[in-house]
Amino acid sequence: MRTTHNYLFLSDLHLSEGVNPHTGKLDRNEDFFYDLEFAQLLVYHVNEWKKAKGDDPMARPWKLCINGDIWDFLQVVSLPPDDHPIFTKYGVELTDNKREYGLGTSEPETMWKLRRIAEGHPIFFQALGWFLAHEGFEVILLKGNHDTELYWQGVQEVTRHVIGEQYATWYKKMYEGALPDSPFAFRTNMPPKLEHLAQRIQFPPWFYYEPGLFYAEHGNQYDAANAYRNFLHPTVPDRPDLIELPSGSFFVRYFFNKIEILHPFADNLRPLTRYVNWALNSEPLDTLQLVFRNPRTLWKFFTSFTAKQVRQATLKQAVQPAGKDDKTPLPLEEERRTALHTLHDLYQAEGQSNSRRSLWQTALGVVARTLAMVMALLGIRFFVLASYAFFAVAAVGVLICYFIAAYLSRKLNDVENYVSLWNVSQNVQRVLNNEIAGQRAAVPFHIFGHDHHATFEELHDPHNPQPPSANGMSTQAVGSPALAKPTG
Repeated sequence: MRTTHNYLFLSDLHLSEGVNPHTGKLDRNEDFFYDLEFAQLLVYHVNEWKKAKGDDPMARPWKLCINGDIWDFLQVVSLPPDDHPIFTKYGVELTDNKREYGLGTSEPETMWKLRRIAEGHPIFFQALGWFLAHEGFEVILLKGNHDTELYWQGVQEVTRHVIGEQYATWYKKMYEGALPDSPFAFRTNMPPKLEHLAQRIQFPPWFYYEPGLFYAEHGNQYDAANAYRNFLHPTVPDRPDLIELPSGSFFVRYFFNKIEILHPFADNLRPLTRYVNWALNSEPLDTLQLVFRNPRTLWKFFTSFTAKQVRQATLKQAVQPAGKDDKTPLPLEEERRTALHTLHDLYQAEGQSNSRRSLWQTALGVVARTLAMVMALLGIRFFVLASYAFFAVAAVGVLICYFIAAYLSRKLNDVENYVSLWNVSQNVQRVLNNEIAGQRAAVPFHIFGHDHHATFEELHDPHNPQPPSANGMSTQAVGSPALAKPTG
């Protein structure tokens, strides 16, 4: 594989507010606790590069590719002070909705959110800067459904600026001997500040494609709940200053953030029924209170997701580059890009149909479990009053409602499994392998993120294939949670 770089892929880190620098407390919506481990990961790969000599493949500089959802802008809910320039200079209105759920999706609001994330994760940003301080190293940041605001040019610029700023601060403190416990090696020949970050930190508008080697995209466009009608231009049609949230993002912003304040570990439990059952069994009153306090939000989510969506952007509009002034066209021929958009639409339609049914069944399951609790309380009352016939009826009702609720709540598991990115990769491979104008764009590897299914698949050198294992995966070499080797 003759490339100028080696590639390191990560995805779905979901950094939000981290540790508050003023209070020292960890934000309850935070899902990323591994800043030091991330730093050590980069240090390891840099050290391997330093040790390599001559024609050793490890002697190539690294490209770190984070395949979507590096930031979780949806879960940044803190607010700047009322006299902050975002309100006085940029004219952002601090509405009651924003006081309750955090700033919105506009460019200046997201720029503030990114700076807030950087305040809570200084080591993470220092790690990116230290990584880029090595000659030839680059960082590629694709947007996902939790950080679609990377679409904004201002957010991209703040990303570069904050990384450079954190590195310069680190360099100064190391030079002065003020950071004895830093995980990064310091050398006086390192640059005191980073240069040419506009070229070295890149933001592909949709996918990252290396001809003959790999095709990478986040994967949310195959998921009905998290797909954008136009991922290249994800703005509200009549409000181009705002990002249009899909139903999944709407649910996170207006409801799930409240769940994580009550139960911060909720997002880390798999399958979903594990959390639902725990919450309803261990803390039923608090859980049901949360549900009944947000009926309008839940109803809006259900109606927005269960309604048949109509793409407002035509397919012709959707395959255009990311902006009117974008001078770097998307790789791949337009015919292939159109075929990929067609795949998006097919998976979205199938997933929406299946998920619609499961969501309604899940809602009925919550109602059944609530009825079971009410009947249990009535049963206790009947028993105390010696009304044993009514007690027996209530007991039977409790059992029936409980079994109905247990069956229906399992449908939440199905929602997570409707989209198999392994199956998606087979169809993407067919699109890339079709001959167009005498050209093929086939690649041996597809990289997705998004689904959070933490599995390891062993890979092999695509130019020296090994027999596939029983599960269709090839066996040999290094494992990765985000890499798929198509067999089609």
